[in-house]
Amino acid sequence: MEQRSDGEHGPRGDGLRHSLDRIGSGLLLIVIVTTVLLHRVIVSPTPNAASIAAHSSQPLAAAPGPDRLATPHVPPTPPDPAQSNLPVPSTRVDQAPATRRGGDNQHVAVPEPTPLSAAELAKYKPNELGHIPVLMYHAFTTNPEYLDDWTRTLDGFREDLQWLSDHDFFLIGIGDVLRNEIAVPAGKHPVVLTFDDASSGQFRLLQDATGERYPDPTTAVGVMEAFFTEHPDVGRGAHFAFVPNNCFRYDEEVVTCEERLTWLAEHGYEIGNHTWYHQNLSEADDERFMSQIGDTKLWIDEHVSGKANQSNVLTLPFGALPATEGQYQMLVNGFDWQGQRIQMAAILLVGGGPSVSPDSAAWDPWGIARFNTDEATLGLWKEQIESGAMTLYTSDGNPASVTIPEDLPEDLAGQFDPDDLASRGRSLLRYDATPAVDQPNR
Repeated sequence: MEQRSDGEHGPRGDGLRHSLDRIGSGLLLIVIVTTVLLHRVIVSPTPNAASIAAHSSQPLAAAPGPDRLATPHVPPTPPDPAQSNLPVPSTRVDQAPATRRGGDNQHVAVPEPTPLSAAELAKYKPNELGHIPVLMYHAFTTNPEYLDDWTRTLDGFREDLQWLSDHDFFLIGIGDVLRNEIAVPAGKHPVVLTFDDASSGQFRLLQDATGERYPDPTTAVGVMEAFFTEHPDVGRGAHFAFVPNNCFRYDEEVVTCEERLTWLAEHGYEIGNHTWYHQNLSEADDERFMSQIGDTKLWIDEHVSGKANQSNVLTLPFGALPATEGQYQMLVNGFDWQGQRIQMAAILLVGGGPSVSPDSAAWDPWGIARFNTDEATLGLWKEQIESGAMTLYTSDGNPASVTIPEDLPEDLAGQFDPDDLASRGRSLLRYDATPAVDQPNR
């Protein structure tokens, strides 16, 4: 029987407003249209301690059907470790290096980059202040009868990947964005795929008769691995907002939770923090708030190393920020748990549209926007991208430099701050894009 995870159903907290407010009026109109059409897209103020207000985010009941993952997001009691191979919280870990926060993203001195030639500028039209789509996926199914706003068919997911490839996108991780080390070929657009909840429809690891392990081809990772083989020019990777209580659990498991994470890490995927039991943070007291985030971070730190470890990137369950200013301050400033210092680096929202560039003056790692991949929402943003109504981040091919046209599009108005770029060690290159309009290589 095919399984899928519960999506994050339900109304979102009204205390969320991302920095889309600072995007130009053209994109804001798009967000408004999306909100009217879907009633799902979050357009709320950039989170900060002064703006936290009481709000609720009650999940709706899950849709019925045999395709549902039996375990709820927030079980009433922790599972008995003796009854399964699910992880248990750790109390001793060797801390992995923290991802650098956007505001603290100081780079070492780098040589001056070699500017692109006039012909290359005309061909690639780089603009590294443009928007970076961060796509949000939840559940997967092979049965169209089980589709809802939070469930994608595998065929639909393949179509999404093909569309990204056809439109010159290149897959990167959230860590690349936070470090502002976006290694994307010239002329291509970075994009981040995120997967919430760690359900079995996203990833199952199988084993053949020789003991070799491979991803189930009827999962999202299996689809991606096949696509990467066929399209080596599209990049690789995705960010998994990890819920240890799920840990991609499936019937007739042949590997442990830890072995699944190791496989993902070794194949270019990231593991982030989505709390231990998919906790609605607006309903948690201080102790539960710290344990849900802290236990998850410590456990990931113990089992995932290198760039794959994004344990300090918190994806908000149900899109809900904590209800108290004190808890929000713990997110931003850190807190002590189990003898360790827990410090978050970024927060992923559950809506808001494409993210701004980490070189934008509007960049805020505490409110990184994403958008859902249901047909209506994804279709709307595809239209905006294909029509040119939204300006995409287009790479100059050099992670150490920032190349932008002299005349910025309207939807990037107010996002250019040369002093801010210089303070972070970024090499700025400007060019006149006007002659490129009629170039044959457009």
